[in-house]
Amino acid sequence: MLRHVGKSMPPGGRIYIFGNVLWNSRLGPPASLAFSLVFLNVYDHGKAYTEEEYREMLTNSGFTGTTIEHDVLSDGMGLVSAIKQ
Repeated sequence: MLRHVGKSMPPGGRIYIFGNVLWNSRLGPPASLAFSLVFLNVYDHGKAYTEEEYREMLTNSGFTGTTIEHDVLSDGMGLVSAIKQ
């Protein structure tokens, strides 16, 4: 999906991904880990992704690696953003 979004966006466009972002160790944060377990049990290919996995997917989809940012919001949810090259 990110490849299609990347192809359709003009250079300089920004994408925002809001959701559960696992630590790269996959050991937390606790709420994101719980969601990942639910995704794995409910959906055939469901899982929560790590910050590193989002960076790789976004870079492979035409977004600039140096502009990929991950913020943790006050409720523990993650916000990943990137700018199209």
